Amino acid sequence: MNNMLKNFFSRIRSSFYDPNFYNGVKSQPLKQALYFLLGLCVIGALAISIKVAVVFTPMVKDFLDGSFLNSIPAELEVVIKDGKASTNVFEPYYISVDGKEESTEKFKNILVIDRSGGDSIDLLEKHRAFAVLTETRLFVQKESGSEIRVLSLSNFPNMTISRESVAGLLQKYRVYAYPVMALGLVGAIVGITLFSFGFYAFMLLLFALAVLIIAKVKKVSLSYAECYKIGAFAIGPAIVADVIKDILGIHQYSWWLLFSLFVIVVFLNVQKEEESKE
Repeated sequence: MNNMLKNFFSRIRSSFYDPNFYNGVKSQPLKQALYFLLGLCVIGALAISIKVAVVFTPMVKDFLDGSFLNSIPAELEVVIKDGKASTNVFEPYYISVDGKEESTEKFKNILVIDRSGGDSIDLLEKHRAFAVLTETRLFVQKESGSEIRVLSLSNFPNMTISRESVAGLLQKYRVYAYPVMALGLVGAIVGITLFSFGFYAFMLLLFALAVLIIAKVKKVSLSYAECYKIGAFAIGPAIVADVIKDILGIHQYSWWLLFSLFVIVVFLNVQKEEESKE
């Protein structure tokens, strides 16, 4: 296993610049080139998945600790039964945005319960609310206000919503949170690996043509199959650069930059055998 990993990382290093290595690639079976590409995709998937896990794990931990429960008023109880809502508080009932000046906020309230004002979306503007619950509907708008969703309570199961009931659900399902996260992480790694492998394997069908053109220009005799194998290694530096970019949080992506790096690697490494040995 150690030798396999050592050989793999040695190939990554050689994929940047090693004309002798690329001359040897031509005689290798195609599966070796595909294994190398698959290994790069695994590394990329691991890097992306671990970064996402690092970002979201503290958020999940805070959620599981129940700190959000304090935002649910202790006295409030909402019952949804047969598609209609009822409460135990005087209405309209406001759950306001805490700690922010009203004049600088688009929304004054997070949620307003108002069963006496009809079922109009105008209630959102009237109450300056992110969401409004009426007797039969829940109106929710995006922070930008560009989209409003209208949810019919007839699609909701019968339920009671209160601080105690939410805390009970949290306590019941908390034990499953981390196992589900672990399975999700494994699933993400597998999914990203398979998708990226299929994507790059397909793109190499086109990139191999670029290898063939460069070989013609440099008067190196290569078949299309040999160009595909060379391309599978030459795309390595571009994939490595893409992984580093994602780790650093640079989300701008340019196929021209990836392709340009690929072309530079191919141009530097595709040489006649006698030239590569000099």
